[in-house]
Amino acid sequence: MLQDLKIQKLISKLQISSKPQLLPVKVESFSMFLNCYGNVEQKIKKDGGRIRYGWQIHLKELLCEAEHHAVWENEKGQLICITPNQDNKEQILFFLDDEKVWEGKNIGNVRVNATNNELVDEFIKVCDALDVLYNFSNRVNDFELKIKPDIAKIIADFEYTKNVYYTRIVYGDTINSPCFCKSGKTYSNCHKIALPSLIEQYMIDVKRIYENN
Repeated sequence: MLQDLKIQKLISKLQISSKPQLLPVKVESFSMFLNCYGNVEQKIKKDGGRIRYGWQIHLKELLCEAEHHAVWENEKGQLICITPNQDNKEQILFFLDDEKVWEGKNIGNVRVNATNNELVDEFIKVCDALDVLYNFSNRVNDFELKIKPDIAKIIADFEYTKNVYYTRIVYGDTINSPCFCKSGKTYSNCHKIALPSLIEQYMIDVKRIYENN
């Protein structure tokens, strides 16, 4: 029941009307991890059918997370995931969303808090900001991004910040715990206030660097 509520909360954030489906995972010999779009394109060349877009749902301890994903539809209209997953699952939970088409740019995950800890909401803000920052790059191929050095440094700083949040949450911190910057204040009276302005400034800096040729 609790799991269903988490998924409903995520559906509301995704703003989609499709129903969840459990899809079989049938990995092809050419299928590569984290390459669902390329895998499906290769499958179509081999066996026909078409690509379908949507969201793969990951239920985690801290988050309920939707990852943009592509699956293969065969000539009978059956949807099949042909991309290997981290947990070697034989099925995935999937929502169709053909309006969200992959066009070579990063499509960020959509996340909701799966706990009662408000610090997880702060962690999600950092994750969402990282998704946007990665859009200020150019894709070389399915696995490689070309990122300007100054932008890469900002992204690295934010990746470090993300890890700090995750570690503190795992250790049991809340927004009322001492802030990890050691200011002597609680997080709610310190970085919770500063985080939105920090993210906004990073976005301004990255956009300026990206547009400066």
